[in-house]
Amino acid sequence: MTTNNDSIDTCLFCVQLHKKDIDANLFLSHASISSVLNTLESRWIFQTENFSVTPDLSPIVEGHLLIVTNKHVLSTEALNSKKKTELEETKQLIRELFKLRYDSPATFFEHGSSSYHEEAGACIRHAHIHAIPQMVDLKKEFDTFEFAKICNPRSEEIRLRSVDYVLLEDYQGVKTLYCNHIFPSQILRKCMTILLRAGAVRWQDGINIQLMLKTLNDLSVLYKTKF
Repeated sequence: MTTNNDSIDTCLFCVQLHKKDIDANLFLSHASISSVLNTLESRWIFQTENFSVTPDLSPIVEGHLLIVTNKHVLSTEALNSKKKTELEETKQLIRELFKLRYDSPATFFEHGSSSYHEEAGACIRHAHIHAIPQMVDLKKEFDTFEFAKICNPRSEEIRLRSVDYVLLEDYQGVKTLYCNHIFPSQILRKCMTILLRAGAVRWQDGINIQLMLKTLNDLSVLYKTKF
């Protein structure tokens, strides 16, 4: 994707948040996706003042969601304390949706970039957190790598380091931060697909519009019914 700057014309999330038509070039070899997304009345399951929740285009499992910041920032650690409180409330809503629809807890993970480059492993340099309705121990898999690790990190610890990070939050709500100057592309996604034996290691190889639309419909209806 050509999404490595803060232009609303080139960031896939900004284009959708500003209700612009999606340029087919944003998807490179998957250009037909833009026509599907452009016909949707909304791709958002629900939205708050500062966050929007949408199904992943390349879901590892059914129910795979993204929490996207409504304003273009690089990572959630760029947010102030009020917005972080709102983020936690948004995650709690997702936990409740997952429990109701899939009878499952939630696992969250984020690739946090400190600047506009590839090293954090994220394909879109716009803050977003993955939410998956699965009980998995990503930390056990990720501990095999030689990255600096902080358990239950405070925001100040992340900001002071001024480096790229990946942040895991397991199904029990325990957070673990890994910092490094270079992260392999989509490393957390790779770990998740290996553990679950599901989904594609590269998001580009796992685009599934039908499953994305099913998740969008199921959870949108549930949200409107229950909340």
